[in-house]
Amino acid sequence: SNSLAERPLHRHRDEQQQQQQPSLQNGLAAATATAGQAAEQQRQHEFFKPAFEKLLCLVRSRMRLPSGYTSMRSRERAEWRRHRQTWGEVLNDAAAVVGEQRSLQLLLQPLAEVSVAVAGGKEFDWKKAELALHCVRSINDLNFALSDPQLQQLLAALPSLPHQPPQLAYTSALLLSAYSEWLGQAITAGHCRDLLPRLLNMLLVSLNDPYSAIGAAQAIKDVCECCGTHMGPCLEQLMGLYHKTLEAGAAAKAAAAVGVSPVQGNSTELHEDDVHCVIKGVVLCISRCLPDTQLVSGLTTLARPLLGPLMAATQQFTPSLGSGDAVLAAQLPLFDRLTTFFGSMRQQEAAASILQQAWGPLDIGLQRAAGDRDALERLCRVLRYGIKASGKACGPMLPILLEALPSKFQQTRHPSYMYVVSELLKVFAAEPAADASMGPILAALLTSSCAALTTMEAMDNAPDLVDDTYLLAGRAAAYCPRMLLVPHALPPLLDRALIGVLIQHREACRSVLCFLARLFNPSKALTQLQQQPDPNSAAQMALLQQQLMRVGPPLIRMLLGGALGALPLSRVYDIAPVLDAMLRLAGSKGVLQWMTEALALVPDVALTTSDKQAFLDAAAAVVQGNTGMDGGCEGLEDALELLSDLSRRNKR
Repeated sequence: SNSLAERPLHRHRDEQQQQQQPSLQNGLAAATATAGQAAEQQRQHEFFKPAFEKLLCLVRSRMRLPSGYTSMRSRERAEWRRHRQTWGEVLNDAAAVVGEQRSLQLLLQPLAEVSVAVAGGKEFDWKKAELALHCVRSINDLNFALSDPQLQQLLAALPSLPHQPPQLAYTSALLLSAYSEWLGQAITAGHCRDLLPRLLNMLLVSLNDPYSAIGAAQAIKDVCECCGTHMGPCLEQLMGLYHKTLEAGAAAKAAAAVGVSPVQGNSTELHEDDVHCVIKGVVLCISRCLPDTQLVSGLTTLARPLLGPLMAATQQFTPSLGSGDAVLAAQLPLFDRLTTFFGSMRQQEAAASILQQAWGPLDIGLQRAAGDRDALERLCRVLRYGIKASGKACGPMLPILLEALPSKFQQTRHPSYMYVVSELLKVFAAEPAADASMGPILAALLTSSCAALTTMEAMDNAPDLVDDTYLLAGRAAAYCPRMLLVPHALPPLLDRALIGVLIQHREACRSVLCFLARLFNPSKALTQLQQQPDPNSAAQMALLQQQLMRVGPPLIRMLLGGALGALPLSRVYDIAPVLDAMLRLAGSKGVLQWMTEALALVPDVALTTSDKQAFLDAAAAVVQGNTGMDGGCEGLEDALELLSDLSRRNKR
């Protein structure tokens, strides 16, 4: 009996072994095939490598600066740079086949030849040297080893190259900029530790020439960003550069506007864009190399030379509202520098301290700029970047800002104020404690804005206001729907959205559609309400359902009309999420019926009954929850895209 019982067991084991043998054989065959493919790829690589080496050398020769480059017009130079960039892409592709080491060896040959010629008493061929540097810069995205001796030797040789002509210094700076990330990693790995002071000196010299200063400023920013943790020994040099740079660019005009003579001995030739690069680089470097205990005081001290001239200048502003001021116009570039400063910071306490000091000049500037839309936008950008950098550390300023911003918006109706408030929402609105202070302000801003957007003509004349109104509303729907779902704010927003969904301004239209998708999507606004319940949650949900029933039928007609031709085809991908959200929220309560009624208005000669039914079937699948594992609206989007395509192709 034991033998009879064991027979099925033995048979089962035999079957398992028979099944395992083919799988093992298949695995061995696959491994053999993979090894064979790798060997074949290696053989092909070695076969074609000499051809790509020749291509690399040929392309290198095509990238040499022409003999008349210095006398070219600006348009001709731009055309040549585009031509050179195209060859650089070919060079990079060829170098990827040839390999990093061999590519560097071939591309640095011209520089080696120049070195031999100079050692033999011949004249320095700067164009040949510049060609080698530019070619090496073109292949910077290859994966070079951190211990690569050729790159180390090249970077060590850069400071010894002549600073004239400026084209050579410009390319040297851009080469250093391209390899700054590699340099930072190499220093971390224990290589090139003594190079940074010499390379920084090279860049400081290059800043003195207007042509090479563009590349030098960019390189300073990139080196500070990538190598900042290793630049402690260079801080004294950087601080000297920082103070000198702040007196260059637009600072001379700003000083003259308030009757102050520029400091003698400091260059004012530097372009303002280059000044911003230096500011960003120094802030990034300070943020990386100072210990945490000194960081707040260090960054606050760094901001003083920026704030001082602004405080002095704003004291000379006349107190009248928005009458224009030459002094303000001259100071705007200095406010822009403060924007760059905030945009480079990562230390919230320091940013909040600087923002508090900057609020005085900003408040006065906003009052003076009430009639200048460009000036208002630039000043609000400073405030927005300051709030973003400060995060919750700017909490002590919240009462001041919430008091000032609505009144300034009422005076100007400038949309930038709404953008600033949306940044405050992003930072503070997740906390229910902020509802009492921020809720009324949000509702007041939105209702005031909606009052100015009662017709399509009004929206067409102020697309920026439409854009920022619904950006603010969309952010509120995402972060704090409880502040938005109030009787005096939601109805006017939806009424204006009925008009705004068909606005022909791309960004404004997308903002309206994005707001609607966030508002009606049950997994977003309603989920937020459920996660943070309060006594008003039931009333807020009821309000949302009530408003959907009120505006739903005309909104569905507008959305389908936009998809079928009233809006560009690219808007279909923004309309689909709105329809999807409405179907999920109330598909069985009327949305599907509204879609059926809206499509019935489309003549059969434009869309056949089967075309309409195919779309309605996709909509019904959303209502039933048959939308795939990720719950997305791919099926509905595809159906809407097809419906739109059929309608647009039908000339009838």
